[in-house]
Amino acid sequence: MTLQPAAVPSFNQPGRMARRLREHDWSVSTLGPRATWPHSLNLALNICLDSHFPIAVWWGPDLIQFYNDAYQPIIGDDKDVTGFGGPAFDSWQEIWDTIGPMVEQVMQQGEAVRGEDLPLWIRRNGVLGLAHFTFSYSPIRDDSGAVLGMFTAAVETTARMDLERRQAFRLKLAQDLRQMPGPDAAMQAASLALSDYLGAPFVRLGAIDAATRCLVLEPATPDGAALTIALDGPLAAWHTALDAGAPVRLDDLRDQAPLPGIASLLILPAIEDGSVGTVLAVGKHAPYRWTDGDVLSARESLDQIEGVLSRLRAEQLVRQNLATEIERLRHMFDQAPSFLAVTQGPQHVFDLANAAFGSLVGERDILGLPVRAALPELGGQGFFDLLDEVYATGVPFISRGTPIKLQRTPDAPLDELMVDFIYQPVLDAEGTVSGILIEGTDVSMQYSAQAELVRERDLSQHVLSSMKEGFAIVSSDLTVRQVNDEGVRLAQRPREAIVGMPAGAVWPWLDGDATDALSGRVLARHAAEIRDVPFAWPDGRQAWMELRIYPSLDDSMALFFRDITERKVAQRQLRDADKRKDEFLAMLAHELRNPLAPIGAAADLLRMAQLDEARLRQTSGIITRQVRHMTSLINDLMDVSRVTRGLITLEHDILDAKALIADAVEQTRPLIAARRHSLDVHTPHEPAFVRGDQKRLVQVLANLLGNAAKYTPEGGEIAVSLEVRGALVRFTVRDNGIGMAPSLIASVFELFMQGERTSDRSQGGLGIGLALVHSLVELHGGAVSAHSAGLGQGSEFTVVLPAVASDVDALPAPAHRLPAPTGPRLRIMVVDDNVDAAQMLSMFLEAAGHDVVTEHSPYAALERARVDTVDVFLLDIGLPDMDGYELAQRLRQRAGGAGATFIAITGYGQESDRGSSMNAGFSYHFVKPVDTLELARLLATLAEKPARFKAGSS
Repeated sequence: MTLQPAAVPSFNQPGRMARRLREHDWSVSTLGPRATWPHSLNLALNICLDSHFPIAVWWGPDLIQFYNDAYQPIIGDDKDVTGFGGPAFDSWQEIWDTIGPMVEQVMQQGEAVRGEDLPLWIRRNGVLGLAHFTFSYSPIRDDSGAVLGMFTAAVETTARMDLERRQAFRLKLAQDLRQMPGPDAAMQAASLALSDYLGAPFVRLGAIDAATRCLVLEPATPDGAALTIALDGPLAAWHTALDAGAPVRLDDLRDQAPLPGIASLLILPAIEDGSVGTVLAVGKHAPYRWTDGDVLSARESLDQIEGVLSRLRAEQLVRQNLATEIERLRHMFDQAPSFLAVTQGPQHVFDLANAAFGSLVGERDILGLPVRAALPELGGQGFFDLLDEVYATGVPFISRGTPIKLQRTPDAPLDELMVDFIYQPVLDAEGTVSGILIEGTDVSMQYSAQAELVRERDLSQHVLSSMKEGFAIVSSDLTVRQVNDEGVRLAQRPREAIVGMPAGAVWPWLDGDATDALSGRVLARHAAEIRDVPFAWPDGRQAWMELRIYPSLDDSMALFFRDITERKVAQRQLRDADKRKDEFLAMLAHELRNPLAPIGAAADLLRMAQLDEARLRQTSGIITRQVRHMTSLINDLMDVSRVTRGLITLEHDILDAKALIADAVEQTRPLIAARRHSLDVHTPHEPAFVRGDQKRLVQVLANLLGNAAKYTPEGGEIAVSLEVRGALVRFTVRDNGIGMAPSLIASVFELFMQGERTSDRSQGGLGIGLALVHSLVELHGGAVSAHSAGLGQGSEFTVVLPAVASDVDALPAPAHRLPAPTGPRLRIMVVDDNVDAAQMLSMFLEAAGHDVVTEHSPYAALERARVDTVDVFLLDIGLPDMDGYELAQRLRQRAGGAGATFIAITGYGQESDRGSSMNAGFSYHFVKPVDTLELARLLATLAEKPARFKAGSS
């Protein structure tokens, strides 16, 4: 079908673009004469030119561009010269990477495209700037449906987006600055925020120094330096403009360079009370044309920052002068009326409101109502959020000249008032925020000053009465003029017997020359004084009082005092505990050095010439005994640690009390025999049973017997007895040793507590044994006590435990020693990076009849296990490069370790460490130094099993 050209439209629409369309010679263009234009193009152009909405039509392969008068501001004056009737690409090449694919979607695929608030950097009137558009691209088709062009409708939303962006920034800036602790931090935070918002690397706040005519800009960071610009000479014009409150726009400073590296600068002053206040300087490294939008954004931000800085400076002043602020506020109340209200709780329920506050809000009934229900019109004005913040943080909020909208008459429009106010947290007796005091002045309506003074005095009396600290106002001669409830309680007499009396007669700790001198210095220097005063209560109890004296405005003084006896006692106890700790560390060093000396000497002897067998056994015996001694010391320390942290797990078996004594005597008999003591053991004929942990109860009795042996001179007498009294079993250990002073008996079961010791510390011990005894007995539900007639008269310790009924069959069978290895020799691999420890353990295992290989690296152990079959692996946990847990898992994957038993050898012995070993596949867990006898018994048991026994069996 052949399309016939339509009649040439007249395009008689009014407007500049319609006129340009009529007057343009289209015959020389790619479109040809207008008479040949298709109907669809003419129809689209009629719609475009008739519309008051910004519309453009792009036509043909070259996308020849037409647009109406409403669209012309979008393209700009400079592009308009060639844009109308020219290719669209020529006008929009700077954004073609963004819109080109959309145009292709319309022209090639015939699909419409829509965008909302799309950000585009376009060049208009010679300036590249960010703009936002809401637009739609629609295809224009001929009668056959082919796409010949596109219809563009666009609305620029830049102004709205800029406004929303500015509002969002102001809101965020307000939230950020609200958290700042002071003006300096607020200025630095604001500078950083503005730098990001304005896209300017240089943002500083400062002020003009009138004396030197210099612009002083504060540092952008806490460790930075201030910048100073002299406003004279060529820069005098800056000073003139800033004084007038006008912005200074400097688009290209490359020839002036007042600030190094800054090529464009915008300076804005904040005018306060007719003079320049805070000054904002914004700079960029390259020349930049500052727009009215830039100035508006900077101006809004500066106004906001100036308000926040004023508030923060006021808050800082309050914090720095808190001691005098109360008097200053009272004086202010005397001079000007204020409105007052007190809220209680997190919902800010009105508990108190004065007449001025009622006049302010419109005489409505608000008492007993939450502030949000009582004054709903305040929603969205920020006051509720401020109340929540003050209640949560306990930090006061101060504001001056704040607009507030209130509905003071029902069904009437909102009244807008201006108020100065403060939100002050009110503390309860425990020092917790319980409410908020709202105080302020309605600058649009004055009210009675006398009513406010009465309200203020009542509130002050309430605050003082709720204090848990004594408070009194005294005259220069120390006569009491006012006292709070706590002061009355500490005086132990009625209030009417206090006011008018000398302070020294009311509170005895104030009587004396020291207090007179103290008050004299306060009045003379007009400065506060503090001291701690010792005294005695009427019943003879010794105590301490902390006294603080502050000068007042009328030659009187404010006294604050509180009983600090508990703190003083705690300090003394802390010093005593610290002293005992130091003594314990000295004892620990001594006790650990003692066995190290013979061990070191024995080691040196072993390195010398070949020793005969008798000397070798003697040397080995010395090392063994001293290692066991050191192990015993370390075990005592670990026991105390576990008991203190509640990590001891007790067995609850029924035990024969006589057997407990027998086991304890067996453990301590070598020490008793070595010191040539006589031991008398007395037990009753009738049976005696207790419930508990056999190992721990034997440890308790052995500790008491060991102490008796150590603290009784050689050849002494020791007795241990057992009695059954009703439902109690009583163990008693007596000696005729050095005894204890009465002062020591009171604290003998405390940790690190010991009596006087000789310089050679011959008795040994760390001062933790009796503390451990006390804790273990308490864990069993019993009690332990000590008695001594005095120094040199022996000691007696008694352990009392609940008795239980039992019979012989219920008692646990006695433990038997494991037999020596009777099965085949075990193939054992020892892996430990400590060469000496590994060699000594290997030598012991070989002496026990086993085949042993030793490796000091995890990777060497893995390589050995690849070609060698091993029955038992003894692995150190703290290996380099790979810990013992991971090594065990890898060895199980090797042929030589698939069916082996794994035993952990480590210095970590907590329950959590044992659990980690079990989780990693270890069957047994030994703590260094290894109990070689117990290890030998275990290996003997394993040797009796089949040659390749299952790992993890026990």
